Amino acid sequence: MGPGYDTRDHWQHAAIAINRLSPSDIHRLHASVSGTIVKVARHGNKFMGSQFAAIHSRLDIMIENDRIVMEFDSREFGTVVQVMIGASQVGSVVALVKEGQHVKKGDEVAVFAYGGSIMVTLFGVGAISFDDDL
Repeated sequence: MGPGYDTRDHWQHAAIAINRLSPSDIHRLHASVSGTIVKVARHGNKFMGSQFAAIHSRLDIMIENDRIVMEFDSREFGTVVQVMIGASQVGSVVALVKEGQHVKKGDEVAVFAYGGSIMVTLFGVGAISFDDDL
């Protein structure tokens, strides 16, 4: 996620949803939960591909690619983090909200320039449980 997050503690057993967007998908990103934006931070500086082979290679696109880490304080789910990761053919990841702003689930919070990209959503331990078929 980036500096300031101790992944050995709160996030070690987090529920994680990874959504890959292909170049033909819409690239407007929406809040996964209602809540207050606690933190918006930019990390990374590369734009490598997000295809299956790239994700499962020695390259770590989740850490090296340009990304925005957006932390939400949700009454329903506690702390939720969305990581919007740019990939090949993406010129930028642009946050549309600011720290301290309240958003509702489904509100637009960021956009990608055209191209492939990934959004990762992390929920703290016990906040949600995925259906067995996922």
